[in-house]
Amino acid sequence: MTSAWGWVEETFLRVLNVSWQAALLVALVVVVQRLLRGRISATVRHAMWGLVLVRLLLLWSVPAPFSVYNAVEEVTALFTSSEQPAQSTLLYVDGKLADSTSPDAARAAQAAMAGGSSTTITRVNSSDLPSMPLHSRGLSPWFVGAAIWLAGSTTMIAFMVAQGRTLARRVTKQRLVVKPQVLELLEDCKQRMGVNTWLAMVVTPCVEGPALLGAIRPRLLLPPALLESASSEHLRYVFLHELAHLKRGDILIGWLVNVLLAVHWFNPALWWARKRITADRELACDAHVLSVLNFEERRGYGHALLDQFQKFRPPAWSPGLASVLEGKTNMERRIAMVTQFSETTRWSKAFAACVLALFGVLVLTDAQEPATDISITPADVFTFVADNGGRMIAATITNSGPKDREVAVTFYEGDPDAGGKKINTGALIVPAGGKATEAISWAAQSQSQKYTIVAVVDPENAIQESDESNNRVTQEVSVADRVPSTGSRRQMGGMGGIGAPSVKPSISVVRSTTSAGVGGLGGLGAPSAASGGLAAGRKTTSVSNALKQLGLYFKMYANETPGEYYPPLRLEPAQLLPDLDAKIVSSNGAEGKLLRSYFGDDSEGAMALLDVNRCVYLGFALQSDEDVKAFASAYTKAMENVEGGDIDSDLPNPGPQGPPEKIRRLREGIERFFITDINNPAAGAIEQSQIPTVIEWPDQNKPFGGHVLYMDGHVEYLKYPDQFPMSEETINALRGLAKLPPIKTR
Repeated sequence: MTSAWGWVEETFLRVLNVSWQAALLVALVVVVQRLLRGRISATVRHAMWGLVLVRLLLLWSVPAPFSVYNAVEEVTALFTSSEQPAQSTLLYVDGKLADSTSPDAARAAQAAMAGGSSTTITRVNSSDLPSMPLHSRGLSPWFVGAAIWLAGSTTMIAFMVAQGRTLARRVTKQRLVVKPQVLELLEDCKQRMGVNTWLAMVVTPCVEGPALLGAIRPRLLLPPALLESASSEHLRYVFLHELAHLKRGDILIGWLVNVLLAVHWFNPALWWARKRITADRELACDAHVLSVLNFEERRGYGHALLDQFQKFRPPAWSPGLASVLEGKTNMERRIAMVTQFSETTRWSKAFAACVLALFGVLVLTDAQEPATDISITPADVFTFVADNGGRMIAATITNSGPKDREVAVTFYEGDPDAGGKKINTGALIVPAGGKATEAISWAAQSQSQKYTIVAVVDPENAIQESDESNNRVTQEVSVADRVPSTGSRRQMGGMGGIGAPSVKPSISVVRSTTSAGVGGLGGLGAPSAASGGLAAGRKTTSVSNALKQLGLYFKMYANETPGEYYPPLRLEPAQLLPDLDAKIVSSNGAEGKLLRSYFGDDSEGAMALLDVNRCVYLGFALQSDEDVKAFASAYTKAMENVEGGDIDSDLPNPGPQGPPEKIRRLREGIERFFITDINNPAAGAIEQSQIPTVIEWPDQNKPFGGHVLYMDGHVEYLKYPDQFPMSEETINALRGLAKLPPIKTR
């Protein structure tokens, strides 16, 4: 069932893409028709709508550099935001869905940020999804849209079929025309039009004007009043018109138009286009009849049309029906064409054929995919040991294109061209303009041995790239016995906290007696690369990535702190920032690392953000404007007596009695105090995703808005003033604590 819905969602996205292209094509057809007015015949005008139908039928088409949709893609790109929306993290271990609330999942999220990517996403196998609760997956807007679209299309098609069958059943109960003179007149008209199809003639009150019904077994429907009052000459023109519909295949085209409209029922441009198609169809049918008539007969045909409009009305709509009368609004155009009709010359036909061919080439091809390049470097291949002792091989892949790409990567021990052993193949989605890391199990034989690893990206050449030379790299690696708690990024495999020892030493946190770092960014002496900072040598340029890096450092700090607390707030008034001089000291008094030692040489990345004029660090679990208001009051009271107080622990709620009794310090597991649905296995992950840790001031951006780092490590950009924590009440309460002026929205 899940696989079927995945197919429906994918089809819906294709339908949306084709639908907007068809809407643009409708506008282009109208423009071309107006520009070539008088130079193309009614038949060619109607044929141009066939391009719209073909476009709607082609869910997939050939990309071409001359496609008209290339220009639209370029215009759309101008309005595309450079900020990518936060992506949901689906975590898999060797292809199996991991519990999003497990410590492994949290460390895997850290791994993605340590590797410099926004998210690590691997292929979702449809067989895995049923084991995951629906509320933990969530309903994507495209899934909901696909369901609504499918329901609407099914309803419309069912209605059309029922309408057609109802009319057909009613007609079968009516009597056939058996008058010899009428049947002989019909046979004469069939011979003149070159029609050999058998055609029954039915007298029925089901229609109020002559009409042709059915594409397989066509029947000519005549109202009783027409046979009683019309002259044989009048009937002859009616028969010629309906036979023209039959010869041109207008009933089949009508069904096709209505079925496609049912599929694209949400597109108002196509509803309008159907009226234009019907109007141009009648003009083309009139032109076909006029082409077999002489000058005097053409005048008689025009008089017959006028008489029809005066005495009869168009029949009720049915998908398999074509009538002489298709609305009186088009009458003036039809009469004008009758009076001005002239035979189409050979040159006119050649010109029309060229116009249709050129127009078809431009609109029936698709926009070319923008140039893309999937790349990997030797430094992007690394190893690590998981908590369970399993050895892993991983690679970080870069996508320089403007679209997310599904990429496969294959690992080998040794050169595959020289008999190297294949380890395995992984697959992942690499975000546009970003990176993603794929890790798979590796049965390495020895920890001390050096291995020559060859990583091949896109081994099947499924992606067309501007540069294929950077898809294969060779790297010498080794696997340690375990992942050390400190060390360089490459030692830890670039995977953050993954593989850290599960048994933590007995340690405590004290404040350094040095004054470095007090007073803002200026005094923060960044350690050298030799200090082993995780991000040593890497410059983080975007606010989003810098905040994700901060989230990683906080998680790493918490993993080595008793109680798994996040960094404490500075004791200096108006400095709502983490205390970078918080030091980890073991139980025997041996000094450990400072918080800022995690940063390494990161002066242009996460470190540069730690300025109270740019952002604020909360340090406490707050989930609403009311929580922030209570925190502001409690924090102010604690700062009044900072020597005796302690803002490195929970604060009493100074508000009215009632929950929560405490304003709780941020620490791993704090989310359990906020869970209301204990039966939801994903509740913990959901709560972590709603607890902000760092907030960028909204006045740093125009229009107002800022990035927010949440406890689970993801970053969102929120407009100001909007939802918590980017609400006016919360932002200005925090700015009051930071001694900054409030942000006015007007």
